[in-house]
Amino acid sequence: MFHHLISSALLLLAEEGGSPAAGESIELGGVALDKREQVDGEWRAGTCRITTPLPVGYPAPTVPGAIELKSYPAVRKAEATAALGPEIGRNLAFWKLFKHIQNREIAMTAPVEMRLDTAKDDSTTLDGWKMAFLYRETTMGNLGEDGEVAVVDDEPITVISIGVKGDYSTDRALSEAEAL
Repeated sequence: MFHHLISSALLLLAEEGGSPAAGESIELGGVALDKREQVDGEWRAGTCRITTPLPVGYPAPTVPGAIELKSYPAVRKAEATAALGPEIGRNLAFWKLFKHIQNREIAMTAPVEMRLDTAKDDSTTLDGWKMAFLYRETTMGNLGEDGEVAVVDDEPITVISIGVKGDYSTDRALSEAEAL
């Protein structure tokens, strides 16, 4: 997922000892992160609100306009795909995932994850995608296939994150990734 766009930047930061600790972030540019605050369990940045809990150990959400290097911990998640392109298919995937967590009485967390895989030779050509609901804790639920949903564990990962506000589209996501 955009690995070819960011791998050299991550390597450079890691060589300089700049990688954040698990669940932490380092501000790289854009809007100042001091505009972000947590009040009564809700993340706020201006008019933006995230009222749903993050998975345990997750770093704070990226403020719209900010760019951060973030280290995410291991996470358990339920993921789904649809045969249709992501603009239409994500609605189908969302409801598969919602039914999965509802039937198991698993509370929804933020964020809903969309992984867009691009072709290795062209960062603007979509090569596949997945949507996932992240479990609050890595000990919740059972791993494996569950109908049209797969419950999997992801290893810790360090990423470059850009905060974006507004409507979501695949074109916009690819454009923001290219800007990074």
